[in-house]
Amino acid sequence: MSNVSSSLLALIGDNLVSLRFTPIDIVDILIIAFLIYVGLRLVIETNSVSMIIGLFLLFVLYGLALLFNLVLSRVILQSIVSILVIVIAIVYQNELRRILNFFTILGFARHRQSWSEKVVFALSEAAFSLAASRQGALLVLPGREPVDPYITSGEKLDGFVSQPVLMSIFDASSPGHDGAVIIERDRITSFGVHLPLAENMTTLTQYGTRHRAALGLSEKTDALTVVVSEEKGVVNIARQGKLQSIQSKEELIVELQRFYLDRFPRERTKSFFANFAKNTFIVGLTLVLAVGLWIVNARSSPPVQRQFTVNLEFQNVAPGYVVQESVPSQIEVTLEGRSNDFDNFFPEKDLKALLDLSSAIEGSNSIVIDKKTIRTPLSFTIVRINPEKIWVRVEESQQILETTEAN
Repeated sequence: MSNVSSSLLALIGDNLVSLRFTPIDIVDILIIAFLIYVGLRLVIETNSVSMIIGLFLLFVLYGLALLFNLVLSRVILQSIVSILVIVIAIVYQNELRRILNFFTILGFARHRQSWSEKVVFALSEAAFSLAASRQGALLVLPGREPVDPYITSGEKLDGFVSQPVLMSIFDASSPGHDGAVIIERDRITSFGVHLPLAENMTTLTQYGTRHRAALGLSEKTDALTVVVSEEKGVVNIARQGKLQSIQSKEELIVELQRFYLDRFPRERTKSFFANFAKNTFIVGLTLVLAVGLWIVNARSSPPVQRQFTVNLEFQNVAPGYVVQESVPSQIEVTLEGRSNDFDNFFPEKDLKALLDLSSAIEGSNSIVIDKKTIRTPLSFTIVRINPEKIWVRVEESQQILETTEAN
């Protein structure tokens, strides 16, 4: 096993050495690694591991077809991948929606929710008081993902979380007692809300509609739902597509605290990096996958050199002076980059030769053209500039005007 690992690392190392590697490629790899990391975390949370294993093997085969230029395999696998993208978009639309909301997951598009011990104790007291009096209830605590796309009906409310308020909402005489309560921060924002029902009925044979609704929302978002059974007088929580029985108020307090600390840590920066530290295996795997994808892409698009004719542009000419003549007026620039990079390269706008004439004097000036003079995308390397020196004649604009009038 160690020999296989050593050979694999040696192969990756040889490929990295033989391939053209620029700083922009590091950024490219880190971006892809980050996207893979987010995707893997979502896959783990949504229990879609088997699907990802299948897709991973398919992409490995596709990568090998590109790497070794297997024409028939590449064409067939490319067609299969194209079809699968459409199938996945239909079958796994909920998971894809979560991926598209990953900025929300990271907390950039949503204010960090605050929470207090009073809210936790109020929720626990209310849940077990409702259970003791055999009053059914649904208490929804949204996580980092929005729940709005999945809830319907309901009435808006802006009130503090307290046991008396929750008891009154779920009283049998209340018009909204059959729905759910949405609790954000330390406030009740909606009541009488309808939740999506769970699709997996195998674990709900002994439960009713409330539990199916609680489980349904937990399948689609990272919310935690406290559900109180009207028939049995017991308390459960639904999270990540699973139901968990809660035996006491103290146990519920622990679970609520764990949920809030996990989803809305008090020290965001430390927790963000601590999250990576706790998942070193996933982080390492994403880096390996990203580097592997980069190698496959680089190998399938070898470096090439192309020559372009570039017009000279002059900057910082002294006031009252103009460039009367430059010899030559154009230069040849040879760039090196991957062949597919040139497909989206437009030399008219992406390639510039900007000459600084701030130190030029009146008359003829010898100007050296170096790589700093050339403006080009970071994915390209300047191989050659021809010529490397030009002559520029700078004259006073008034003198040129008088000469023109005399002629």
